[in-house]
Amino acid sequence: MVATVSTDRVSRVEEDPTYVELDLAFYPAGDTRRDENQPPKLDVKVLMPSGWTPKMYVAALNKSIRRHSILCLESLTIQGRTYAAVNELQWLFSASDEATHSQLTCSASYIRVSGGVL
Repeated sequence: MVATVSTDRVSRVEEDPTYVELDLAFYPAGDTRRDENQPPKLDVKVLMPSGWTPKMYVAALNKSIRRHSILCLESLTIQGRTYAAVNELQWLFSASDEATHSQLTCSASYIRVSGGVL
């Protein structure tokens, strides 16, 4: 079970400037040193629209996990290069940044999401 998701740096996607890559880290619940069956921390580089903040991405992920109770890693290909995607969040990318932010705010998806905005 994932207890915490954190973000790190954002880097440009040279092939398509409308996207950036965001480093995500998924931390398991409990002490992984004591439980050998517990998976370690998982680091994933995901794709998101350049107009999104890391906080928006994590809020969208929070909403998806609350709704579906699952965390699913997938691959996404853009101009021949493969990127990671989580919980099919790429389907939100076509909406405007303002509409996405408004929808996330109305659905209380920022609750339990803390941190700054880059």
